[in-house]
Amino acid sequence: MKYLSIIVLLGVLQLSWGQKMEDWEDPNVFDINMLAPHAIFNVYGNKEAALDKTWEQSDRYQALNGIWKFNWSVAPTKRPKNFFQTDYNVSNWDEIKVPANIELQGYSAPIYTDVPYPFDPNPPFVPVDHNPVGSYKRKFTVPADWNGQQVIIHFGAVNSAMYLWVNGKKVGYGEGSKTPMEFDITNYLQAGENDLAVELYRFCSGSYLEDQDMWKMSGIERDVYLVARTPNHIRDFFVHASLINNYTDGTLNVDVELQRATKEKLSVEIELLSHKQSIASATKTIKGSQKDLNIALNNAISKVDKWTAETPHLYDLRITLFDAKKNVLESTVRSIGFRTSEIKNRQLLVNGVPVTLRGVNRHEHSTINGNILTEEEMIEDIRLMQEHNINAVRASHYPNMARWYELCDEYGMYVVDEANIESHGMGYGDESLAKDTAWMATHINRTQRMLERTKNHASIIVWSLGNEAGDGINFQETYAWIKSRDTSRPVQYEQARSRDHTDITAPMYATIDWMREYIEGDYTKPYILCEYAHAMGNSVGNLQGYWDLIYSEPSLQGGFIWDWADQTFIQEDHDGQAYYAYGGDMGYVGISNDSSFCANGLVTSDRQPNPHIYEVKKVYQPFKILEKDAAKGKFSLWNRFNFIGTENYELSYSISYYGDEVYTETLEMPAVNAHDTIPFKVNYPKLAAQTGGEYIVTFTIKQKKASALVNAGHEIAWDQYVIKAFAKEVATTIRTSLKVKETAKEISISNKNGKVIFSQESGELLAWEVNGKQLIETALQPNFWRAPTENDLAWGMNIKCASWKTVSWKASEIDVEKLDDRVIVKVTQTLSQKESRVISTYQLFENADIQVKTDFELAEDLPELPRVGMAFKLSAEFDNLQWYGRGPLESYADRKSGMKQGLYSGKVWDQYYPYVRPQETGLKEDVSWLSLTNQSGDGLLIVADEPLAFNAQQFDFDLLEHKGQKQMAHGSDIKPGDKISVCLDHKQMGVGGDTTWGWRAQAHSQFRVPAGTYSFSFRLSPVSSGEVMNKIKYTYNQ
Repeated sequence: MKYLSIIVLLGVLQLSWGQKMEDWEDPNVFDINMLAPHAIFNVYGNKEAALDKTWEQSDRYQALNGIWKFNWSVAPTKRPKNFFQTDYNVSNWDEIKVPANIELQGYSAPIYTDVPYPFDPNPPFVPVDHNPVGSYKRKFTVPADWNGQQVIIHFGAVNSAMYLWVNGKKVGYGEGSKTPMEFDITNYLQAGENDLAVELYRFCSGSYLEDQDMWKMSGIERDVYLVARTPNHIRDFFVHASLINNYTDGTLNVDVELQRATKEKLSVEIELLSHKQSIASATKTIKGSQKDLNIALNNAISKVDKWTAETPHLYDLRITLFDAKKNVLESTVRSIGFRTSEIKNRQLLVNGVPVTLRGVNRHEHSTINGNILTEEEMIEDIRLMQEHNINAVRASHYPNMARWYELCDEYGMYVVDEANIESHGMGYGDESLAKDTAWMATHINRTQRMLERTKNHASIIVWSLGNEAGDGINFQETYAWIKSRDTSRPVQYEQARSRDHTDITAPMYATIDWMREYIEGDYTKPYILCEYAHAMGNSVGNLQGYWDLIYSEPSLQGGFIWDWADQTFIQEDHDGQAYYAYGGDMGYVGISNDSSFCANGLVTSDRQPNPHIYEVKKVYQPFKILEKDAAKGKFSLWNRFNFIGTENYELSYSISYYGDEVYTETLEMPAVNAHDTIPFKVNYPKLAAQTGGEYIVTFTIKQKKASALVNAGHEIAWDQYVIKAFAKEVATTIRTSLKVKETAKEISISNKNGKVIFSQESGELLAWEVNGKQLIETALQPNFWRAPTENDLAWGMNIKCASWKTVSWKASEIDVEKLDDRVIVKVTQTLSQKESRVISTYQLFENADIQVKTDFELAEDLPELPRVGMAFKLSAEFDNLQWYGRGPLESYADRKSGMKQGLYSGKVWDQYYPYVRPQETGLKEDVSWLSLTNQSGDGLLIVADEPLAFNAQQFDFDLLEHKGQKQMAHGSDIKPGDKISVCLDHKQMGVGGDTTWGWRAQAHSQFRVPAGTYSFSFRLSPVSSGEVMNKIKYTYNQ
């Protein structure tokens, strides 16, 4: 089916906006004289050159990227109206790079909005007072040997609308900012130098369909070049590389459309090449005015190498057009993959196999260049994704740069390609543009331009109709058009729910309960989350819970995390300090920005991993070691790949005690096919008995041989289990010399080793001095608050739980009892919260140890708590941190799978992670002990009776508090101070992150801290150099 001019097809629609509109205001005018879309391919003058496959190396192309003359106007009425004339003097104009975003070259400012339009919506009209116009000019000369050729100018992407003139003559108009605009300029050219002019509008009627959650910018965003085509040439082709005989053998046929200027006999040859060697070919000859033909290989390719993301086998398809004398008119080579994508039995199948999409959404965003990415940046994205076990990417929410799809084909990534349609700001109700047939033509046009451009890419396994644009007749029609054009891929659209015009139920931000309801109902379609796990700030909680359910039900086939990279820009403040700029930082042009909502990435905008990506890597890992009986060495290996076995992976294990590796061994990797689970046994060496602690076995699976982007030895999966735990010894105590002195204000307990002081008023432990050194500098006190994360702000934690931030206490009772070997101080603190108290029991020993047990009795009808624990500060002198627990990075109750249990050390300052905006950061979960020491090794040891969580930072936690949207705070604002703040948590609520709005932003119920009764205990011990490992192994008789 050929591309149809939708203006003609739907020209019967009568607009009723009551005034004459400019082209850029009319939703039914989106191309004037623009060529019909076609597949991505490059042409060459001979068959051998075509194997190069890069347009820059072909004599049929001339690049127009580079420096152009430029003028910026704030509105259409201010633009230089006759600048396109050849004698217009632009010598005093500025210069601008092409491609580039205008707003990043010093003009106006980028605008970041999520749902709102960057102007007051009144479709189809756009602002008249602030709709900047960029006027571009440059000269070019057509090569002399192009004489007699058709010359086409290609704009890879123009945001958002443009007029084109050549030599002062208007060529045409186009809009739709993420797909090519091409014009035949043959008849506009002159011998020698030519004059090229582009008038670019920041906003047009098409902007109503480009309301994506992203920075709104403008400019010529992708490559500009000229291409010379012979009068008879290949206009388009559609490759059908499929599988037969139980998906074993390959079939190939190609629909070819020619552009004909004559009726001479022509022939088209297709060749299938492997490693540049022809393995099959077919030729067809056509006469007269015939333009369309289908060419098929006569025989199937036996046992063809199939394309999957795990095995991205590609062949080259060479298509060559010959004239009647068998002279090559042009030749092109396209990498293709043999694969199928279909839905059967409520599952998405690739090559007949159900696939699991461990996906992520990806905007095209560069921290320096905005919407313009280099090939190196694209490859780095794929490398990082594959290193973190991501195998699928959704092109959110528009067709990406052409090279991206080639790289996904080459390196192996599943792609959902998405039409450039989002009208979120119009809502989903009666005003939705999806329901308005006056906008049908442009909906269909954008869908056609997406599909026609990338239809030959093996990596694209699903088409998406758009994003957050409501639902209605326009999407029913775009679905129908795709199905009439391409039967080889399923189609999805989130807003269609499970209706007839989507083949996949593809919800966004569904809860686990909603997913469970779906599979328990009478469902008919596979269920793949098009967006979930909103990774804004300190987030991605309970990802493991989602995947436990996904792996339990065949029709739940994964999802796409929102999103890949923070959409921030690296900027410098007045002091030269670099920071990540978010909405509102990049200038103001009268439109409110949506603050830091642009920072939702698993990586930063300059592609540094955010802490939560390690949770994703762990949960997404394609191998899982399952415990049968860890103590006896009985395990199973679950291969969660969809196609490959274990041949290219090696399995090893280590046994550690308190982080000390006591044994390692490389095992023979069990042969496990995709989707299978095989038991195996480990014969442990004889392990010595220990005092306290545990033996942990850590399994590691690494890649044997390097892939195209991932190095040999890369760790792809790991799992840990406790194989034996040991009781601590009970410490032998001695008669104490501690003396108790009480005044009206304080209780002092001391001996020759040091002193402890309690406040009579508050009951707090105010000071702890050992051998003349103060080990704490502020009171050890109850702690219920944490600085809100982005998710906390979204569900209102800062308001709903605010009473826990301001809670106060006073001592209602203090009992001091001196025993033979210790002094016991029992403090009851009454809280300002109703009917609630904290009871802390301190046991002080002769060696300066303090055993602390704290009981929290909190009225159950009080608000839930951000945390329950104790806090204090000590001098920044003690900035050497060591701990045994989860690490090396932060972990939280609902986001700790990705952090291994082990022994870690570092500077306190290094525990701070500067999120785009300051917020809670740095917690460590499942900690048995931690120490804070100075350069001499002297300091403080904290030993937990049961694992606790802690956070140590070299600043006051108040600095992480949210100061309101008007104060543009940045993570880089925090500087190290002269004190270390320490929080010891019995419990802290999880970070949540199903969304970052409303109730779903909150941690799941099992990771919250409701008011009630809690108790935890730990020991404070002074340590000197070399004492830590001895002092962690004992406990006191209570």
